[in-house]
Amino acid sequence: KPQQLPMQIRRNRFDIWQFQTVVSRRLLVWAGLNVTTGLWLQQHRDKFWRGYAMQAISWGAINAGIALIGMAATRFRKSRKPRPYARDVVAKEERNLSRALWITAGLDVYYVIGGVLLAKTRGKGYRLMQGIGWGFVMQGFFLFAFDIIHALLMRDENR
Repeated sequence: KPQQLPMQIRRNRFDIWQFQTVVSRRLLVWAGLNVTTGLWLQQHRDKFWRGYAMQAISWGAINAGIALIGMAATRFRKSRKPRPYARDVVAKEERNLSRALWITAGLDVYYVIGGVLLAKTRGKGYRLMQGIGWGFVMQGFFLFAFDIIHALLMRDENR
């Protein structure tokens, strides 16, 4: 028999376990789009697009791994809790996910900065490096928005 959700969760319609899975699934979709786009862009002769494609494929693989591990870890942690919807358990899961999203949003800024620096320095006159750099920038911008949006969705007033 499935566990009945506590009244507070039913009222707020926010289930941290489900939310963590949704975030991971969305990241997995983004990863798939990256790999697909990267494979398509690899067909170009222009080294810029080939460099960009290398980044898309690499980021797609990394994001897929993060998403799959995230889904598995969520299922595992939930299954190990005798009362996964206990107030203290839910509060800890919410705190941990929120913290992770805010920290990775900060890291995303560095991906953008690093990408611009790579494209403008080592990429000068070297199209492959320019593509790699701008690939970093695009990933950083997307992941920054992704992390911020999901962190904000966790706030009580946005549920």
